[in-house]
Amino acid sequence: MELLAIIFTIVILVASIVYVLLQDYRSTANRIFTLFTTASLLLSCAGAVRFASRNQTEIWLLSGLLTSLQAATFGLLIWLILILFMPHRYNQPVIRWATISPYMVMAIGLAIDWYGRLEFVGRDVFREESGVLTFVRGPAFWPVFALYIIGCIVIPVTMLVTLAVRHAAVRMPTIWLTAGALLTFLTGYVSREVGLTALTYASLLPIHLSFGWVTIRYGLFRPSQVALQAAVEHLPDGVLVLDANRQVRFANRAAQQLVALEIGRGLEEVLHEAGFVE
Repeated sequence: MELLAIIFTIVILVASIVYVLLQDYRSTANRIFTLFTTASLLLSCAGAVRFASRNQTEIWLLSGLLTSLQAATFGLLIWLILILFMPHRYNQPVIRWATISPYMVMAIGLAIDWYGRLEFVGRDVFREESGVLTFVRGPAFWPVFALYIIGCIVIPVTMLVTLAVRHAAVRMPTIWLTAGALLTFLTGYVSREVGLTALTYASLLPIHLSFGWVTIRYGLFRPSQVALQAAVEHLPDGVLVLDANRQVRFANRAAQQLVALEIGRGLEEVLHEAGFVE
């Protein structure tokens, strides 16, 4: 039954990748979604093989891969949230790389700790009496686990909840994705606690089902939206979008060439600093 859940997860992930790429394979958002889903797919496949394997060396090799893939998957999730709901932030290289660098460091660090047999986070011990490998926590396990909770649960959920509160236009998609993220965490935690280890490798299914729903219902990856954004970005005339407080929320390239616009600042303040007077 547990193996069937993993196989079902793999089928859903493959279908999601194909659907989004068929919408528009050239879109950056669609490609990041594909990377995010592919990382989840590799995680589920590695988990299925690990669960079914009886080879100790194979299990050990896959165990190290699983932890690194988890860190990479949630780093890509942060990028996906940025490009879908805060593209002006994603388009700033400093912010884009600053958001994913902790996940890259964690993925590489976990791989070095496991495959280098440093055993700071944990290690597998072969039990002669049972004939199975048992995970033993290392001295750095709890700090790393705390970082996992913060980076993989708290940060994406906080971003989605903040978007739902502040931006009515994206409230429903972000609420659905928040629910999917929380269910993903609960599925993984409960499965691990009750001893259904195999189901932890299918725990990413809720977040992907929520992505599937908002993709179909709200058209997050439709080519029409991508084409519209690209057209506005390359217009020869400057285009500005202001909120109710007259703060800049979007500026295309032509507008940014006129004045040094900064997202979140008042329009009058920006124009005054640029030397424009009434």
